[in-house]
Amino acid sequence: MAQQRLEKNRYAPACMKADITYLLTTKLICGHCGAFMVGESGTGTGNKKYHYYKCVSAKKKKGCTKRTIRKEFIENLVVDSVVRNLFNPDTIDRISDAVMAEQNKESTVIPLLERELAETEKTLNNVMSAIEQGIITDTTKRRMKELEAKKSEIETKIIREEIKERRLTKEQIVAWLTKLTELDLADEGNKLRIIETYVNSVYAYDDKIVVNFNCREEPETVPLPLKIVTDVSDLLTVGEPRNPLNQAG
Repeated sequence: MAQQRLEKNRYAPACMKADITYLLTTKLICGHCGAFMVGESGTGTGNKKYHYYKCVSAKKKKGCTKRTIRKEFIENLVVDSVVRNLFNPDTIDRISDAVMAEQNKESTVIPLLERELAETEKTLNNVMSAIEQGIITDTTKRRMKELEAKKSEIETKIIREEIKERRLTKEQIVAWLTKLTELDLADEGNKLRIIETYVNSVYAYDDKIVVNFNCREEPETVPLPLKIVTDVSDLLTVGEPRNPLNQAG
């Protein structure tokens, strides 16, 4: 699922602009009005280039007063939240158990196919018995071919479903999750992998963010320091960057 999401976001309009990847695209939500926050770039004081997220409603001047928030600041804060809450042996073990439990749920597709296969084989045997008794007509021959083709099709479907349901061992799951904890967090690609794997959504307010995880019900609320709320470098002290460029979203 994480790989599918990564592939999808490669082509998301708000994800990458001018070689800048906005890691929280489709996940960062304005806590004031519930609209998405999208990535933008602009030039501030001293012609310094900024990358930031802005509420879509505020951008379109629809009444929301949510302030912009620096890209690097919010992305690092979210990754730190994941590391703090989920990168520990107890949590990895719990997630692995949950995956194993999900894998062990009975398939609803294969039993139906097996039932259909048994009924097809029963009908096919009846036709074959009729032929053995000398009842050989164009109808019985055609019916037997149809049933044989249907049987082959059902058997192929069962094999495909069994392949789809290949099960991982708990050791494999633990090893994969542990490998994620060893990633270089200075690398943007690794940050994206972590966010796509573990983060469901992030609600941003001016004084806090709320991170919702994919693998546990309890979110984490991270208060923002007063300096960040009222300053966030010169991005907020001078307002939004002048001359917005590369607008994404």
